[in-house]
Amino acid sequence: MNDADRLLGSWTLVSWCRVAGDGSVSYPHTEQGTGRLIYAPQGRMCGFLMSPLHARREKAGDGQPQFVAYSGRFDVVEGVAFHHVDFASDLRMLSKVLRRRIQWLGPDTLKLITLPAEGASERESAHQLTWRRDAQV
Repeated sequence: MNDADRLLGSWTLVSWCRVAGDGSVSYPHTEQGTGRLIYAPQGRMCGFLMSPLHARREKAGDGQPQFVAYSGRFDVVEGVAFHHVDFASDLRMLSKVLRRRIQWLGPDTLKLITLPAEGASERESAHQLTWRRDAQV
C-alpha cells in the first residue's frame, strides 16, 4: 500500500512540537493541544488544530493563533504530502502548497514534519505533528 492510501481516514493529534535549529523544543498550542486531520479518497484533506486557550475563550500573550484550520486537495510524492490550500483560517496559507514529510511510527501512528511551503525559503525550525488513526466506525 502506498503512502497516499495509508493516509486515508481520520486522525487525532497525539502531540505537536516545534524543533528549532539548535534542537530546542517548544509547544505551539501547549502540550495539551488538540487536532483532527482527515484525508478523503477523493484527494481532499482538511486539518484542524486548537489550543486549550481557544477552547476556554482565552487570549494568548504571544500573538499565536489559537485555532488553525485549512483544507484543499492533496497528493503524495516520494514520502512527502502536498497540501494545496484553498480554504484557511489564516489568510497567509491560502493558495499555498504546504509540504509535510511523512514518517510512519506504526500502522496507525503517523508523524508529519513540516517542510518549507513550495517556493518558500528554508526555515530555522520544523513542526512535528504526531497523529493516531481514529477507530473505524
